Amino acid sequence: MNHLELEQEIGKMARAMMSRNSLIGKDLIADLRGRLSVDSVAALMIVSIERLIWYDCESVPLEFELFDSC
Repeated sequence: MNHLELEQEIGKMARAMMSRNSLIGKDLIADLRGRLSVDSVAALMIVSIERLIWYDCESVPLEFELFDSC
């Protein structure tokens, strides 16, 4: 995955988190698990959460509920 694709995936995940719709997040995570290693998915999620903190810090606690169900 090149830098542009990585940035696009981070943006998708951050927007899904901002939407506060856990189904979108779960679908994106499932798709990423099929294309990337577990370590890469975890790294992408960490950067996405960091980006979420910048834009919508109230959503962060809700995202940890999403991770518990995955």
